[in-house]
Amino acid sequence: AKSVAILYLIDSFISLIHQTITFGQNYYLPSHYFTMATTLTVRQKTAKQSLLPQPNIIQDKRINFGSIDDILKKVFKHKAFRTELQHEAVKEACKFQRDLFVSLPTGSGKSLIYQLPALYKNHGLIIVVSPLVALISNQIANAKRLGIPCATINSQMTKTWNAAVKAEILKKDPKLRLLYITPETLCSDHFQYHLVTMTKNKTLKMFAIDEAHCVSSWGHEFRPDYLKLGQLRAHYPSVPIVALTATATAKILTDILNVLKLNDPRHMIASSFRKNLFYDVIDADKLEDGLLGDLTSFTRECVGLKPEVDKQEEKHQKQQKKTFDDFFGALPPPKRPKTSAFQTASDLLESTATIALNNDRNNNNNKLSKHGKRSKTSAFKTASDLLVTSTSTTVINNDSNNNNNKSSKQGVGIIYCRTKITCEDLAAHLSNRGIPARPYHSSLTNKEKAEIEQLWMDEKVLVICATISFGMGIDKPNVRVVIHFNMSQSLANYYQESGRAGRDGKQAYCRLYFSKSDVSAINFLLRKDLDPEESSDKYGPEVYRRKQETAKAAMERFERMLQYCRSVSECRHLILSREFSLDSGIHGMLAKGCGESCDHCLVKSINKSTTRVPEIIEID
Repeated sequence: AKSVAILYLIDSFISLIHQTITFGQNYYLPSHYFTMATTLTVRQKTAKQSLLPQPNIIQDKRINFGSIDDILKKVFKHKAFRTELQHEAVKEACKFQRDLFVSLPTGSGKSLIYQLPALYKNHGLIIVVSPLVALISNQIANAKRLGIPCATINSQMTKTWNAAVKAEILKKDPKLRLLYITPETLCSDHFQYHLVTMTKNKTLKMFAIDEAHCVSSWGHEFRPDYLKLGQLRAHYPSVPIVALTATATAKILTDILNVLKLNDPRHMIASSFRKNLFYDVIDADKLEDGLLGDLTSFTRECVGLKPEVDKQEEKHQKQQKKTFDDFFGALPPPKRPKTSAFQTASDLLESTATIALNNDRNNNNNKLSKHGKRSKTSAFKTASDLLVTSTSTTVINNDSNNNNNKSSKQGVGIIYCRTKITCEDLAAHLSNRGIPARPYHSSLTNKEKAEIEQLWMDEKVLVICATISFGMGIDKPNVRVVIHFNMSQSLANYYQESGRAGRDGKQAYCRLYFSKSDVSAINFLLRKDLDPEESSDKYGPEVYRRKQETAKAAMERFERMLQYCRSVSECRHLILSREFSLDSGIHGMLAKGCGESCDHCLVKSINKSTTRVPEIIEID
């Protein structure tokens, strides 16, 4: 009887573990944790599904884990590295000998720099420090899809789960390859025993500090807990540290090196310039057709949906087409050689030039560009505005051969809003205009957020209207447009969020709507933090001083954001490059402009010659 009771208790306990693992299915534990459960319950029932939430890639005999290229192709499914710099960074990280500082633009593959080394030689694990549990969740989901054994320890998991993960990492041959953790947990006293044991066992291969700019009070995402990471170098001198960021200014770089105490680190720094991203700023207060009208038509074009047509007009067009087909249907179509979009636009050049010039003299204000509608206050002032518009719009529209609303060149988009109610209203507006959209904000449950994310990833929803909580850890290559309905508080926020567009290297668009009301609202909030009503008595002089420094830094970042929005002629990419690119060479290159990758440089290019149609880059 005692044996039966003991077995019953053990079985109940294992069932509890199984429920915990099922609840945390985004995380991974190796199969031997479930051996006892399977043995005890196999006589009672047969498992309906595997207890492993993901394939265990480290057991795949077809992969040569001693080859960087083999891991890249067979695990990450990439034929080659995105850039030579990324390749060099991965090779250096796989040596596990030297500290690294890596600065790559958003969407340039920073995560590969620690994910691939985690599988190299198929032994030991890498601890990845990440600032937010929500970001960790997305990072683990991405690693899970690749079959990489990974887990996390945080307060949102059960004690049983956290204990199981801690037991695994203490083993001399742990099956985990990546452990994602917040700086609070990593630097806590109770976790130091595990770090010491892993160091003795030589299973801790590296610390990867993701979003390393969080160590700096000058950064837009300053996290005081990141300051504690400075103790890692002193306590674990033999473990290399890789610091990764996409938004490091010169000041932030200095803070990263000083706070983390990196030992003679190798610097791997890429240019922040991404030629495939077209940046423009629209003065929302001066749009004659209204902000919503401009946003709707621009979004529709960027994600590859057909232009919206009035129902009566559509009926009329169908009737005309039927009459035309009935009359000319028996005639053979005229032969015409195949031409590219550029040639097609050139064909239209001569016939439209005279009309364009006449319209320009008559101050025609209804000008368009290939990047969307512009008002009479736009920087497009020449006849070439209408010229480029009429040709490029015709080409883009004629290139769509599908009869339904979806184009073969369809992509997805993100629209960032400041408030939840704006997200809700804007998503409803776009959906009513035939653009599948959903809101995304902090008031949604985790289940609702996950469902919306999946719909967007599957492209059943084309546009997410979100607060800044969306996008962290999301890796979707064909984001064709990122729109800021409200201006950002800093260039760093804007650069990071807009950088989620065009990760496949193809043409994408980044638009910001600028308004006086946004400026007033942000200015009010920041000045309230800068001149708080509470005195230093409430916090103490040291904390009060830090709060004032943080508020001052936030105000300075906002001033630079304002300069970007109010610039009337300077290259947008040059402004961003001066802020974030630590490679001074790119500044000289962009001093002459980016070509046609921002609104200002496009206008300059057009004004140089109204007899040449600029290259039309199609949305693939």
